[in-house]
Amino acid sequence: MRRLCLKSQVHLISRGFNISDEDISYGLSHTSWAARFEFVSDRVVIDGGHNIDGIKALKKSLLSLNRDIVLVIAMMEDKDYKACIREISPVAKLFLRHSLICQGVFRPKKFPILSEV
Repeated sequence: MRRLCLKSQVHLISRGFNISDEDISYGLSHTSWAARFEFVSDRVVIDGGHNIDGIKALKKSLLSLNRDIVLVIAMMEDKDYKACIREISPVAKLFLRHSLICQGVFRPKKFPILSEV
């Protein structure tokens, strides 16, 4: 995220905007990204990471907590859920599958139980 902000800063400065490093720091410290490593209670985290890079970042964040967390994730059907489950499985004790019904073009991927991955 910081890299994207810095690239945006350079681009905007080249267009005549005055954006300081302090402005970038303030913006980052006051930004939230819903459903990305979001605590919805003391022990429950929801995350919408839907690719292997997002899952690797999630795994790193979970390991840094050094405590048991209930993790809820969801992916759309066009994502590589098997690779993501394999990546996150060392830090998870249980996987459940659940089908969601949602409006839109894509249907959520139906996760298999871990033994099917």
